[in-house]
Amino acid sequence: MGKVTSVIARVLRAIALPFVYFWRATRWVMRFLFGSLSWTAPVWLRAILAALGWLFRTVWRWLAADWRRAAAVVVVLVAAGGGYAWYAHLPKPVQATFTVSSPGRTRIEDPKAKPEPVVIEFDRSVAPLDRVGKQVNAGIEISPEIDGAWTWVNDRRLRFAPKRDWPVGVDFDVSLGRELIAPQVLLAEHRAYFHSARFEGQLSEVQFYQDPVDPAAKKTVATLTFTHPVDPTTLEKRITLHQEGKPKGFLGFGGEPTKFRVTYDKLKLHAYIHSEPLPIPTKDLTLDLTIDAGVRAAQGGNPTASKITGTVTIPGLYSLRVQAITLSQVENERGEPDRVVTIAFSADVPEREVHGKVHAWLLPLYHPDTPPARRRFPYPWFNTARIGADILARSEPVPVELIPGERDSAPTHSFKVTADAGRFVYVKVDRGVKSRGGYLLKKTVDRSLHVRPFPRQVKILSKGSLLALSGEKKLPFMVRDTPAVSIEIGRVLPQQLQNLVTMSNGGYAQPRFFGRFNEANLVERYAQVMEFPAGVPGRAHYATVDLGRYLGGEGGRRGVFLLKVESYDPARKRTTGVADRRLVVVTDLGIVVKKALDGTQDVFVQSIHSGNPVAGAMVEVLGRNGLSVIARATDATGMAAIPDLRSFTRERQPVLYLVRNGGDTSFLPFAASERALNYSRFAVGGVSNTTDAGKLSAYLFSDRGIYRPGDAFHIGMIVKAADWGRRL
Repeated sequence: MGKVTSVIARVLRAIALPFVYFWRATRWVMRFLFGSLSWTAPVWLRAILAALGWLFRTVWRWLAADWRRAAAVVVVLVAAGGGYAWYAHLPKPVQATFTVSSPGRTRIEDPKAKPEPVVIEFDRSVAPLDRVGKQVNAGIEISPEIDGAWTWVNDRRLRFAPKRDWPVGVDFDVSLGRELIAPQVLLAEHRAYFHSARFEGQLSEVQFYQDPVDPAAKKTVATLTFTHPVDPTTLEKRITLHQEGKPKGFLGFGGEPTKFRVTYDKLKLHAYIHSEPLPIPTKDLTLDLTIDAGVRAAQGGNPTASKITGTVTIPGLYSLRVQAITLSQVENERGEPDRVVTIAFSADVPEREVHGKVHAWLLPLYHPDTPPARRRFPYPWFNTARIGADILARSEPVPVELIPGERDSAPTHSFKVTADAGRFVYVKVDRGVKSRGGYLLKKTVDRSLHVRPFPRQVKILSKGSLLALSGEKKLPFMVRDTPAVSIEIGRVLPQQLQNLVTMSNGGYAQPRFFGRFNEANLVERYAQVMEFPAGVPGRAHYATVDLGRYLGGEGGRRGVFLLKVESYDPARKRTTGVADRRLVVVTDLGIVVKKALDGTQDVFVQSIHSGNPVAGAMVEVLGRNGLSVIARATDATGMAAIPDLRSFTRERQPVLYLVRNGGDTSFLPFAASERALNYSRFAVGGVSNTTDAGKLSAYLFSDRGIYRPGDAFHIGMIVKAADWGRRL
């Protein structure tokens, strides 16, 4: 017995020895870092340690008294540890969790809409495999009860589809039974909770409305939007409209509320609150809209929990404003620029109201107080506060000519004035201008506007690119406020036509080159400068470029030109950047190409002068390298048949049709969509007809384009059968 006890003691001592050494090392480090610390344990801790020591000594003496006891304890401890390890490694049932999605409201706006299902999504496979895709008949209950069917969509998803729409704002409790899921799976929870969509409303819009037909009819219109069809009774008795300045009564009750009426859309998802006709107040007032809590849906359910409020401003008598006075330059019907003063009001104003109430003066070039010796620059009259009666007495009145608009009453009115560039025009709008709705301009409004020079302009008047060989061969152009123009005529060399097509983009009449490639790679250039006499600013000068003098030479009367007209400064002898360009073809050969479905093409050539077909003209298709891919002569009808060329690629890829007849030449790009013929400016695709000749189609039209909620809607109808010859 003594030997066994000695062995046990040595084992325990060996186990405890590392801890003893660790404690001694830690204590030495702590003393080295922080010094010696003195601490006395409290009475309760000394008592606990004494009790533990007594218990340990007692157990030790009891075990040391008989080695069989010690062996039994060791066996029990080993057996307990092994048993726990065995239990920990046993296969455990799987616990599954899930999430539940509450259904949204049914979108009854869509006639085909169905109530949204409730879906229970598990985090792992839980469904018995033989029930996947089938309806569940047992093991699940929903409270409150609602008709519908539970279905296993797959092994992780369970869905409930109700037979009718969900009730409004109801909390549901779902009980999941053990037989619902596979036997090897356990659920962490056996109850699921969700709720149907609650009834809610919001104020979408509230605004002051003036009838466009009857300006005297003014009211406030508010739009309410609900999640479900609203119960009109519970809504209308909770609406209050109160106008600023009217008594509210004791504690907010009674008083003088503004009367109203409510209209609804077909589904009662929107309610429109129309106030009674409102007179024009002397000053701006507010109208408060309040919808108390407690509004319910037509099918019941939860009431609205909070109050809905809104405020709109009722414009006062003097609410008409001048929003802007601007000076711009526009072209009149003769193509000449005019200076136009535009006045923008905050509401529609009849033209008769602005007659005689808009005045303009041409302010002095220099301020009267500026000494003559210092009058080097015009005075900037931007600050209207400096323009008094004394300045206007020295100013020149400017006639203002009202430009009639499309409608008699409009928020914007324009006036034509005459003033020189660099001067200032002072414009004044008298108080008392009355809008179509009866609102007045309270104060006189004035602006000082700087007159800017007319923009320089150089423009080739022809939009096309073809000049008839039988005509004058002159191309007109227009210049404005430009002393001279530089005219560059570049005649395209015959061997460069394929590069003109392949190395440019943009339109046929105005090609744009890219990269380092430009007109210099294509043409032989001619240039001239044309000067114009000084005249009235803004007045146009017209001239022509005669291209006939550049025809002829080697190759006959060829005439493909790149023309550029640019503004020019004769004093500095350089161009100034305002330019217009045009590709001009001088020819009598008109070309039309018709492409068939099989890829073959028919080229028709006719005389532009006579309109007759041109026989014997040579039609060539040039490839990218400028060589002829195929050539055909036109027959007596002016037609040349070209085979399918889709197999020609790389350097032989077709790029243009080249037509020659004697010394005359013309061309057409091979695949330029911009030159494709547009058969109509309307959609000509039509609609697919029905096989039922008795099918009716109805078309509605109204008396005007825009309506407000509550307005009378006057419509007309046209009904016709698919068979137009049938009488209805």
